[in-house]
Amino acid sequence: MISGVCKLCQRQEDLQSSHFLPAALYKSLLNPEETNPSPYLMSAIKTVESSRQIKDYVLCADCERRFNENGERWVLAHMAREGQFPLREMLRKAIPIRSIPGLTTYAAGALAEIDVDKLEYFALSIFWRAAVHDWKPIFGEKYERLELGPYRERLREFLFGVAPFPSNVITMVSVYEEEEFVRSMFLPSAGTPRTEEGRPYSFLIPGIQFSMVLGNRLKAESRELSSHLTPERRIFMSPLVNLGVKSAYDELSRKQLHSESARKKSLRE
Repeated sequence: MISGVCKLCQRQEDLQSSHFLPAALYKSLLNPEETNPSPYLMSAIKTVESSRQIKDYVLCADCERRFNENGERWVLAHMAREGQFPLREMLRKAIPIRSIPGLTTYAAGALAEIDVDKLEYFALSIFWRAAVHDWKPIFGEKYERLELGPYRERLREFLFGVAPFPSNVITMVSVYEEEEFVRSMFLPSAGTPRTEEGRPYSFLIPGIQFSMVLGNRLKAESRELSSHLTPERRIFMSPLVNLGVKSAYDELSRKQLHSESARKKSLRE
């Protein structure tokens, strides 16, 4: 630990070795049966297979605990793993409020077993972390902070519990429907080009993509996609091709299958 100003509570404290993406996320993706058990970590720059975790001295112990209790623990317990995906199974047992080819919409607010507040808190905590600190790179290139303007402080106040959910912020939770499990995660990135409403942001952990759009030009139809701004607290299920990461996942699947094939061949020999 080192002494410094915690980025969340803004107090002088003993800082912890804080993770950009939760440490438990890396652990859940390890596959000890593989020659290289490490998960795939994707960014807008490149894809690497590594267990090296992105971390730095950013938060105090109390704020680390706040992040864990308000979102991380629940989300990590319900994301996809090899052979199980609790959040998707919860949705599949429910009756969708709308279903069209490639997109099924659920009213998660009516499903007591799904904690939408924790999904949203987790999402905003990751986007905020991506904007508030210069994280040490693992790709050989610097990770570029997300530029959130005045919303960076609004997110901090919400995450610290001194302000309500920030206005003019849309969060979207999308669950992918494929059965295949790929050991990977995608760092937060800004979409390009910038849209009329603002720039979209997204990141992906196993089975779940979190997206955010913010600004005072949000249209009514965009607000209807929000997990927070609608009474239904909507969550979506969609194939990967509709989430904009299909090509990346196809490449990872090929790498993963090649790795598994090589392992099985070595065992036979």
